Amino acid sequence: MRLKEEGKVRWIGVSNFTVGQMKRAPTIAPITSLQPPYAVVRCEIEQKISPFCLSQNSRVIVYSPMFADLLTGAMTRERVANFLAGDWRRNLPGFREPALLAICG
Repeated sequence: MRLKEEGKVRWIGVSNFTVGQMKRAPTIAPITSLQPPYAVVRCEIEQKISPFCLSQNSRVIVYSPMFADLLTGAMTRERVANFLAGDWRRNLPGFREPALLAICG
């Protein structure tokens, strides 16, 4: 909040906050925007987060609308099987069966 008061930042945004965290945040600083993950196969924010942001006049700027390349049409089961050991996508539910079968066939 000090940086905002000093004029060094105009807006304060957060990423991946839950509704509970957003309810606590105004005691520290007002939230202007939230950046959550959102894709057609990952639409959890529609139930609680988006309505809460709307009620608080906070903006939502989503990331990963193509679900980490899974929805690009270029992802295959073979490509997923050959991910390097350190590839963070290995831990995403959409990149494991049975969800992977539904998307990649």
